[in-house]
Amino acid sequence: MEQTWDCHVHCFDPARFPFKDSRSYTPVPATLDTLVRSVRSPNLVITQATIEDGVSGIQDALERAQMSPELNIVRGTIMASHLRDLDAQSFRELHAVGVRCVRIHGTHGGAGDDLDWITQQFRLAATSIGVRNYGWHISAQLPLQSWASLGPCLSELNHVTILVDHNASACPSDLDSPAFAAFLELLGVNNLVVKIGALHRRSLRDVEAMREVVQAFVAKASDRVLFGSDWPHVNASRGGAGPTPHVRDVDTATELSLLRTWVSEEQWNKIMSGNPDRLFAN
Repeated sequence: MEQTWDCHVHCFDPARFPFKDSRSYTPVPATLDTLVRSVRSPNLVITQATIEDGVSGIQDALERAQMSPELNIVRGTIMASHLRDLDAQSFRELHAVGVRCVRIHGTHGGAGDDLDWITQQFRLAATSIGVRNYGWHISAQLPLQSWASLGPCLSELNHVTILVDHNASACPSDLDSPAFAAFLELLGVNNLVVKIGALHRRSLRDVEAMREVVQAFVAKASDRVLFGSDWPHVNASRGGAGPTPHVRDVDTATELSLLRTWVSEEQWNKIMSGNPDRLFAN
């Protein structure tokens, strides 16, 4: 898939960069070498998960990824929880290796149902050196109902691009809900960009059931939709410190093939190349 993007992948190398002691789950390793062999796009956004302890691991992965002949552009997203530990020099170094986004997580270690907490997290991220000085984006993984209720907060942050992780947590059963309608309204008028992909997490037994959800996003704002596979598809449902195998039988190739039939050729090119180029190429 020439010059396409996968805007949401993870990289775990706990032998070199141990996970946090306080983590809520423990995936088996998914090293950079395995990532490079597994993904279908030459342009990637490596995204930190809540279990990662500091930014050393992603900084190392980005530095090494830039030397890989199989990859083209590689960017990174760091967890917002690490911002308080970074000084101006750290931000310079992270930007230099490709970090372009700060991530808020409302599930593991966060309070994604608490609008006050969410608003505070967005404000803290927006005032960070990365966002203020380097133009980084802010991404967040939140419940659909929380996204639907964030209109005032998002209006306050209209100078920042906000990336909506994992299909806005919308499932096929949400299609006729007030929350889904409210989110689409925000997507139409705000600076939101929604990442589609990992469709199995929202419709485990029938990925094709996500068609109308995806088409609704694309119909509302085709210029603000990205694809992210969520490789290596961690199984976060099993907590604890023991290594847990990744979710089996996830077929990203099938998801991409379905996606291509759900949208027009022009929309496909925007999702896979044009939109991510605009957000991450520089």
